Amino acid sequence: MTIKQRIIWVFTGLTTLLMIAIALTSYYSIRQIYLDQLTEETRTITSLVAKQLDAKYLSYLSDPSLDRAREIYSEQLLAATQDIELSNAFLFSTSLDVIIETATNGTDRHQLSLNRAEIQRLKKGESIASLPFRAESNVWYLWGFTRLDETHWLGIKLGATRLAEIESLAGIFLLIGVIGILLTILCGWFMARHIAQPIERLVDFSAALGKGNFDTALPHGLSGEMAILAGAMDKMRLGLAENH
Repeated sequence: MTIKQRIIWVFTGLTTLLMIAIALTSYYSIRQIYLDQLTEETRTITSLVAKQLDAKYLSYLSDPSLDRAREIYSEQLLAATQDIELSNAFLFSTSLDVIIETATNGTDRHQLSLNRAEIQRLKKGESIASLPFRAESNVWYLWGFTRLDETHWLGIKLGATRLAEIESLAGIFLLIGVIGILLTILCGWFMARHIAQPIERLVDFSAALGKGNFDTALPHGLSGEMAILAGAMDKMRLGLAENH
């Protein structure tokens, strides 16, 4: 492997690793910042909706014959979803059975069970947000949960549409990385040519002296340390020529 090839490979390899690290760091940083903001927003909205509910009627929800309690909470939840544009708002019990909800497609108990531990650890009035998940419609959502009393919780489903846009940034960062690698290879080639060419000319000059060709012309157009080295080699050529 020639000097030029080594320079190209080393320069390209180091810069490629740097580009990959920058791209991944940028993507995950943007994603995490958005998730932190969205998580806080979900917790805040869940708490606000919970404060709009009158907790004194919650005990009546366990009695199927008392429809008025269900009507009251249904109206309150529906108003909250319309004001805040929630995908769903619902009340559920300790067994994770949904009692009332605003969405027509229903809330799967299995979906709630994935967050069972976090839900049951909540104290009265506390709120949490789940990790984002992708629904069958390929849309991202977050759950928000607030404990209302010992046996009832509020749940909301908040859309995370911007997360899909951020996920698409992964492809953009990948494209930027590929372009950066190609530019790196091109720059590496030019740098290697600039560095290796003078060295190769001096190597050829030294090889000619080694063969006794003391009339070989000194390479021209050298600068910096290469010019100093060439001057020293030329003095050596003159000294050898005099002795032969």
